[in-house]
Amino acid sequence: MDWWGDHRQLADALLAVIACAFLLVDAFVNPSARPAPHKLTSREADVLQLVGRTMSNQQIADHLHISEATVKTHLNRLMAKLDVSSRAQAVALAYCPSTSRGTAGCPI
Repeated sequence: MDWWGDHRQLADALLAVIACAFLLVDAFVNPSARPAPHKLTSREADVLQLVGRTMSNQQIADHLHISEATVKTHLNRLMAKLDVSSRAQAVALAYCPSTSRGTAGCPI
């Protein structure tokens, strides 16, 4: 196994921590409450889960047997519904259980 394969879990965990750090900074800089997220479609939820696994748009497209443009559409729509402005915030949501959203551990 290559170096990346050996360290993928660590890299995924670090990415989640970094994304959460950005969210915490944003929560202090912009304390206005975020609106409750709209319900995601099942395909948007699939895309969000795969984004949380740090897959690229092309990898997600291949995994779901859809075009990369469709993946981008799903990402844009789910990010709008969740009121996040970056892929990092979407990744943090993928790692954040719905029961802890809005708490100090998950400010979105």
